Amino acid sequence: MKKRTFLLIGLLAFSFFTKAQDNFSFTPQKPRPGDIINISYTPPADVFDATDVINCVAYKWGVYCNEMPELRAKDYKPVEVLLKKKGNHYEGTVLTDTVTRMLAFSFTTSNVKWKMGAGLKLITAAGKADKTKDAGYCVLFFDREGNVCRKSHYFAGRYLVNESPESLGIKNPEKATVHFLKEQELFADAKYYTLASMVEYCPMADKDKFTAMAKKEMENLFATGLKSVKDIELMADLSMALRLYSQNGYFSKLATEKAGGNRKLLIDKYYELGAENDVAKRAVIIDQIGTLYNKQDCGSRNYSSPHYVRTNFLLWLAEQNKPADFITYADRYNFLKGAYNFGGPDDLFTAEFALDTLKRLAPVYAEKFILDRAAIYKNILSNISVLML
Repeated sequence: MKKRTFLLIGLLAFSFFTKAQDNFSFTPQKPRPGDIINISYTPPADVFDATDVINCVAYKWGVYCNEMPELRAKDYKPVEVLLKKKGNHYEGTVLTDTVTRMLAFSFTTSNVKWKMGAGLKLITAAGKADKTKDAGYCVLFFDREGNVCRKSHYFAGRYLVNESPESLGIKNPEKATVHFLKEQELFADAKYYTLASMVEYCPMADKDKFTAMAKKEMENLFATGLKSVKDIELMADLSMALRLYSQNGYFSKLATEKAGGNRKLLIDKYYELGAENDVAKRAVIIDQIGTLYNKQDCGSRNYSSPHYVRTNFLLWLAEQNKPADFITYADRYNFLKGAYNFGGPDDLFTAEFALDTLKRLAPVYAEKFILDRAAIYKNILSNISVLML
């Protein structure tokens, strides 16, 4: 009976994704990790013109972060999809991996660019993008028995509240919440990786309900005892989602102490960095953080990545009025070349945004190159820092 119930949920989830996507289809209808996915896409007439050239990127969501050292724990791997036009529609194929659990597709024109709109919402500054009315073009994955794979719903939910260039700025907390809830129905331990996201991203109308759910879970954990590092980490995550920052700090530190090893060494380095005021010594500590961070497996990368640490370092140098040092380390981290950023197609977005800002501000500061270059860097950092959280 349980197996039949899981299969029914999987079928409902499949129809949930495809119901409003008459212009998008894929085979096989129940893809398994490692399958080749064939897609057919008809550009909506209210988004694209007949003469537009359509680009497609597929985001393979799964545990990919170990393939991308020096980055935060990424859950998706982008690949360009070669589209072939056939009549009024396009066709393409994507080879998935054994760790793929969800596919998300973005369709844009080649000249698409992004900017921050009201409420820090991403909007198109140029070009066109098919946002599917915030529905997303997504594909769930199934196991040999036809059941939805673990984390397929979770990654679908994450995608729908990602609000970044790779998700075309899509924000659909209602649909994301449905996926988080389905993940919990299917997998008993899903609370460890879904509950905090539900609290953080749920629709405002449901905020009280999910806040109460989170508080109840924290009470249960206290009552039964924090028996594992996972229990303690869940307490930390829920504390953060509920904006209980002191509790979050306490449980995060406790989880680190329980885990020990390189993880404890890493968090100790973060504390050491915060207490250090010498520029050269800070830079050395940041390099050490990078080394320790890359030794962690994906599940342990719960702390700020070296890239985020470097951003804070540059902001600190700007605040300390150290333009020469600022330029030295900004250049060392290849800030304006894009190598400093996250990885994947969104590198291009951030790098282009930085360069556009530089070009716009450069004439204003042309007379005092050194100081003004630092000011330009600082302006760029302040504008994109929200993207690095």
